[in-house]
Amino acid sequence: MNKQFGEKIINIPSVKSEGSNLTLKIESNRSIEAIPWKIKIECKTPNFSGYYSGQIEDGDLKRFVDELKDVEKVRKGDCHVYDEWGFALTIRSIDSVGHFVVDVAIWNPQEHAKNHANQLEIIYQIEPSLLTVLLKDFTSL
Repeated sequence: MNKQFGEKIINIPSVKSEGSNLTLKIESNRSIEAIPWKIKIECKTPNFSGYYSGQIEDGDLKRFVDELKDVEKVRKGDCHVYDEWGFALTIRSIDSVGHFVVDVAIWNPQEHAKNHANQLEIIYQIEPSLLTVLLKDFTSL
């Protein structure tokens, strides 16, 4: 991953403008070598929205990009990235035809440790052709 990279905004819309959307803002965090990436997540549906700000380790982001490459190539499987303190993002196939969903969960770390309270999880379908765009976006980091 290119730590000299500034900031990238990645948008993951739902199919057919259903109104669900995930926006990732990823920027290099040069001040902390161990956790070099800051991430801000905003997820919206017509009825709900959630926001999270945290950090991702370089190895976790690299693994996600490698998994996304495999998923995009074979058009099945899943890829995921998460921060144990507040979010999880998964892109996964839902059938043998090549349809995909985004599954994003955002939670309050203090409450989540107790009983998974205060968690927002949104799952929505994306266009399969979006995988190629996402791979290009994440590879450019």
